[in-house]
Amino acid sequence: DAATVAEGLRQLAGVAGTLPGARPDLATDLRASAEHVLLNPDSVDVAATVTEALTEAGAVVQKTRPAGAAAVQQAVTGLRADTPLPTQSAALRAFFQQVSAALATDGGGGTPASEP
Repeated sequence: DAATVAEGLRQLAGVAGTLPGARPDLATDLRASAEHVLLNPDSVDVAATVTEALTEAGAVVQKTRPAGAAAVQQAVTGLRADTPLPTQSAALRAFFQQVSAALATDGGGGTPASEP
C-alpha cells in the first residue's frame, strides 16, 4: 500500500546520504517521492518519479555494495515507470528487500556489516 512504499522511500532516504557517490539531493528526492506517493498513489507521473529515484538509489547501492549488485539490478528492472505503484507491490517489495540485503553487507566481499 502507499504508506508502506512511502516508509520504504523514507528509510532509503535516511541511508542515501551516507553512501559514497550518492548525489547530494538524492535523499531529498526520495523523501519528496514518499510524500507524492501518499498524496497520489495511483498517478503514473508519481510512479515515474518514484521509479527514477529508486533506479538512481539502486545504482548507488550497486556501486557501493558489489556483493548485492546483481540482485539489486534485477529488482530495479522489475520497476515500471508507466504503471501505477499499487499494481507494482511485488516489484517494490523485491526492490526494498534486495537493497536492504545489499546494504547489510560491508561493501566488499558480502560479509554482513558489523553493528556499531
